[in-house]
Amino acid sequence: MTPPTQTQTLYVRHEPLAGRLTIGWLRQHLPADTPLWISLEPRPWLPVRDGRCLTGRLPGLEPLARSLPEGLDDLPLIAASLYMPQQWQHFYDAHPLSGLPGQCITWSLTPLADGCELDTLPKRQQALSWQDRQRFGLGAQHPLPARLETEHYYQNGKRLAWRLIPPEESR
Repeated sequence: MTPPTQTQTLYVRHEPLAGRLTIGWLRQHLPADTPLWISLEPRPWLPVRDGRCLTGRLPGLEPLARSLPEGLDDLPLIAASLYMPQQWQHFYDAHPLSGLPGQCITWSLTPLADGCELDTLPKRQQALSWQDRQRFGLGAQHPLPARLETEHYYQNGKRLAWRLIPPEESR
């Protein structure tokens, strides 16, 4: 990790999630800025097609992608993240057993309407992408770059947020 250079003001907004988190719901709520990266975490239960549970890898579902997969709009998600150049969003589905509602947390480098302001210490770090994709049944049709750069934001020693750095911002 690179040492912190100076404080960075982050803006954050929490909003309740209206509806259950699925790929279709997420598709309807994509921001105007096309995300650079999309990360999806499906629910652990198996989706049903034509009265049968689908097992194995779901075609088109990647751990980190540039677009949402087609044909899986009804797939329930636990969480999803959208990474844009100046802003990133984390969506969490409701947890009925614990009573936690679904929510969307938006982090931004620029001011947000109805958002709070936080002073943080940023630290950049390079991360290796998944090198053994074939071992997990993932094809090379959407290859990840060999290295991704991340920026982590700390306040009082605790990591509050992190983001994927767009290639044009990488040093």
